[in-house]
Amino acid sequence: MDRRDFLQAAALSAAGTVLVAETAAAQAPGAASPPQVAAEKAAGPLTRRWVEQRWVLDNVIQANGIDWDQPRSIYWNAPCGMEAGADFATIRGQVKKYADCAPAFE
Repeated sequence: MDRRDFLQAAALSAAGTVLVAETAAAQAPGAASPPQVAAEKAAGPLTRRWVEQRWVLDNVIQANGIDWDQPRSIYWNAPCGMEAGADFATIRGQVKKYADCAPAFE
């Protein structure tokens, strides 16, 4: 992780905290609707190792499936009931790399 990116992310976080605190303090009691605070979505800091070595995780998932280290999809399925078994089997079949996880679960 680049030191400058880390410090910039920390400064943005601190500025957002101060803005929210000032907005809450300035709000009059009994107001009908609170003012909308425009929060800027900042992309979190990325580690260089994660970006450069993501191909390793993609290859492991492609070779062994989404449950490459633990049978997560099996115990995630338990609270959903027996009806969700087919959905989780479909997810296990669709995920071929790390980037496929979120769209498959959506």
